[in-house]
Amino acid sequence: MNRKPRLLVVTPRPPIRGVLGDTLRSRFLLDGLAEHYELTILTLAAKPLTAEERTDLELIATELIVYPRNRIKSAIGALAHLAAGKAAQVGWLHSPTLLREVEQLVVGGGYAAAFVQLARFSGIERVLGDLPLVLDFVDALSLQWERRAERGGLAGVFDRLEAARMRQAERDLMRRAEVSIAAAPDDGRHLMRLLPERIDLRVIRNGVSLPEREGDIGTAARGKAPVLVFSGNLDYFPNAHALRWFSAEVLPLLKKRRPDLRFLAAGKVTSEEVQALAQSHGVEFTGFVPDMGEVLADADIAIATMQSGAGIQNKVLEAMAVGTPVVATRLGNAGIQAVHGREILIASAPDRVAARIESLLDNPELYGTIARGGLDLVNRDYRWRASVDRLVLAIDEAVVLRSGERNEMIAESEPTRSRSRFVTVMSGVLGKALRSLDELLFTGLRKLLLVCVVGGLLLSILALPLVALAMSLLSPGPLFYSQERVGEDRRNRDTNREGEERRLTNLGGRPFTIWKLRSMIVDSERSSGPVWATRDDPRITPFGSFLRKLRLDELPQLWNILRGDMNLIGPRPERSAIVRDLMREIPGYNRRMTGIKPGVTGLAQVRGGYDNSLKSVRAKLLYDLAYKAHTIRAREHFLMDLRVLLATVPTVLFRKGAR
Repeated sequence: MNRKPRLLVVTPRPPIRGVLGDTLRSRFLLDGLAEHYELTILTLAAKPLTAEERTDLELIATELIVYPRNRIKSAIGALAHLAAGKAAQVGWLHSPTLLREVEQLVVGGGYAAAFVQLARFSGIERVLGDLPLVLDFVDALSLQWERRAERGGLAGVFDRLEAARMRQAERDLMRRAEVSIAAAPDDGRHLMRLLPERIDLRVIRNGVSLPEREGDIGTAARGKAPVLVFSGNLDYFPNAHALRWFSAEVLPLLKKRRPDLRFLAAGKVTSEEVQALAQSHGVEFTGFVPDMGEVLADADIAIATMQSGAGIQNKVLEAMAVGTPVVATRLGNAGIQAVHGREILIASAPDRVAARIESLLDNPELYGTIARGGLDLVNRDYRWRASVDRLVLAIDEAVVLRSGERNEMIAESEPTRSRSRFVTVMSGVLGKALRSLDELLFTGLRKLLLVCVVGGLLLSILALPLVALAMSLLSPGPLFYSQERVGEDRRNRDTNREGEERRLTNLGGRPFTIWKLRSMIVDSERSSGPVWATRDDPRITPFGSFLRKLRLDELPQLWNILRGDMNLIGPRPERSAIVRDLMREIPGYNRRMTGIKPGVTGLAQVRGGYDNSLKSVRAKLLYDLAYKAHTIRAREHFLMDLRVLLATVPTVLFRKGAR
């Protein structure tokens, strides 16, 4: 039996089952990763694990290493980082002991990659050596602190300072990571703006595991006092902030019309300031809830009136999963991007939030629409299995990028304070010169490729009479063969969901007609439909086999290049029917054509051969994604295209992979 590859996992808190927030995300992702990898989990714990908790973690971890996190040492670390001009929250989790352990494990070898959660582990990138790194930011913490700074005052000044320092920590980590991950599109876009030259960042959303509510979905309880619920860790600042805002600004408006209305705050709370809301506004606190699904299912409406924070609000997904409609602010819905009026109700001003809640309680039809719409949304787009599949693909891609498909890692650092003005100015001049050289190289390559394309097309035209004569004698039928293929996808897959109808008819890219010299019998797919070519395929004619072995059947695609449908180098264009099937079977398959044109030849074509199974397509997908990573900067693009062209020559001359 083949041993599973080893994965080094570093996470800030023990991923214990049943805990909420980023720990919940960590546990469900690791549950899935344990099916593919042997996990070594390194984590920090504020208190010793119980025997039950350790046993639970050992179900997924081949090796479990837990280091104690002392609050006094954490506070000292935070102050030391502040004094050094670094983010306090990075210092709060800074553990030299854990970093030394990571370094020793990496030196020992044997790991396929490292999976690190949260940017608060900034600094870990310096001890990973050459180990591929997949970094799960979860939330963009700098964005969270920027939003928190809006409260103003002295606290707001600190928040803005912390946001700036966190931005630098996130940049440092992204420079080192082969693949970076965010939980929500807003966070992903924010991180991409921090380091635009490194755009290999994807969104892997949270999922839902709560059981669906039995009985009628989409009906509010009648004949009893309506119940609203706000769920989550109530000691967490964004949750505490949202709860205080709703209690002070919205709840009084609702109780004027519905004095019997109950408002529950479900979750852990130790803050006396938050607990005081029970006396001042009549908020009912449940304390820690072992099964949040029961509380949410018994409520009439779930509230997510976030005023700060970032990422995905699990409270929204959990409520939707049990059929409870949600009223949220724009920020509460930002990570999920549910459709207002169909899957959620959104408002930001206090009177508008109150009006949304009233409309749900007064209108059974609207209540049912929102409840069923939210349930359909989580069933369609928010399941942990799909998120795990995307994460496994990201780890596989990181291994490919680190193992040699990538040239030199991008490591341009911003000028530091210790640099003299002369060094800073000269660095800027040198940087501009290198960028100009990049553009010159890439422009020259494009001109060279254009000359090759035009020259190849002219030679093809001259050779066509001989090919036509041979085909008429050996394989009667049309000279050319046309077929619909899928080309460049120019849409952003992780932005808003306003274009819902277009998204549901997604083909994976723009369809176009490709031209080839016919190498198969006429109507070769009449009975079978679209299928891959196989070795010794009976549909291929003897003369067609000759054309394929020398890749001469591809020559008419030079016309597609001149038309702008294709490039000479890029991912292979596939048929739309096959693309739809592959998008269902292989997570991330649609990413291969996003923002890039297909090619006559490419990295996957010269390294991976022909498609003949899902396994071969998955392997070639990694090559396509690796090629895309090189197109970010002109110099890398130039060198990669040159490598592919040089590799294409022996592939054609020695007929490698020909069918």
